[in-house]
Amino acid sequence: QNLGFNGATMRKVRENLPLQWTRNSIFDKPALVLLALIGNDVCNHDDDTLTHMTTRAEMTENATNVLDFLNEKLPPGSHVVIIGMPDGRILYKLLSNHYHPLGVTYRRFYEYLNCLGVSPCKGYMTANETLRDLTYNRSEELNEALHDVVAKFRSKTIGVHFYEGLYNDTFNKLEAMYGEDRWKFVEPFDGMHPGQVVEAESASILWDWILNEMPDAIGAPNPYNEAIRGR
Repeated sequence: QNLGFNGATMRKVRENLPLQWTRNSIFDKPALVLLALIGNDVCNHDDDTLTHMTTRAEMTENATNVLDFLNEKLPPGSHVVIIGMPDGRILYKLLSNHYHPLGVTYRRFYEYLNCLGVSPCKGYMTANETLRDLTYNRSEELNEALHDVVAKFRSKTIGVHFYEGLYNDTFNKLEAMYGEDRWKFVEPFDGMHPGQVVEAESASILWDWILNEMPDAIGAPNPYNEAIRGR
């Protein structure tokens, strides 16, 4: 079941889970839940962007409520992996002097979006270095909150895990593989979201992390795999 949607903050996840949930804790097999909100808790288009970001206290409360809900609804033996927030300053670092498909640099493109009041992430998509650093500081506070929530969470039926550096690990790997050309793997038109190469590499890194940290979360192979492949 995919419950993801654009702009999902931890508060919105808490509010929407009870409305969209279709898993059955009695009849379903154990699940592997991936909770990755990326930068939504610090990204907005408001002029006073910092005041509209999720606070540490809000993140703690909402993440705890989400885990409480999952603990109640997931089949025993399930696992939840919360993915930490990336350092979004990499967007400006990689893209600012390169050209957007519209024919202007990404620095100018970001300025244009902010002028219209439609930037998807004013805190990171800006030439204002101080604002980029403040946005990163808030995201680190939220990562610390998530780390603490996971560390304190107790359950007799599910496992809860925190992988803070997935996207940072991904871009480090891309830097080793492609050097300065890794900027090409950011989605070109919005200049913000990871492109398909980033998604593929992050999936590979996450898979290896799960196999190393929590191999029992993968479960036994589907006994019908051969029949499925034979179709």
